[in-house]
Amino acid sequence: MASDLDTFVKIVMPLIQAVVAALVVVLGWYVVHRKSTERDLANKRRDLRVQYLIDAFRRLAAASERTEVSAAYLRDLEPAITDIQLFGSADQVAAAQNFASQLAEHKIAGSADLLSRLRDDLREELKLERVHGKVVLLRMVFDAKHV
Repeated sequence: MASDLDTFVKIVMPLIQAVVAALVVVLGWYVVHRKSTERDLANKRRDLRVQYLIDAFRRLAAASERTEVSAAYLRDLEPAITDIQLFGSADQVAAAQNFASQLAEHKIAGSADLLSRLRDDLREELKLERVHGKVVLLRMVFDAKHV
């Protein structure tokens, strides 16, 4: 009887060990796969958010501090403000809403605060060095007589 038990243990124990090892491997693979998928999704969301906010920054900057504002610049402001409200931080959304309210009410609005918030947050998100001061926009005016 002891010999039957010894034989059973010799046969079954390696089988149990193999099954447990296989389960550990499968569970480990699942956990690693799940974490990789979550990380990839988070990176994709971050990249998408950053791209939309960079585009909004550019459109807002292009339309800002102009002596004459064309309809094209105003059309570009609408999706810029919408994108900021969709993808921006709470501070950026508040600044965008303030900018939009001022523009609607007074037909003029300062974009410096909103541009600075976007620039600062985007630089932080992209792990770039923080810069201080306002966003400087280049506005060149050409005189057709002197070109």
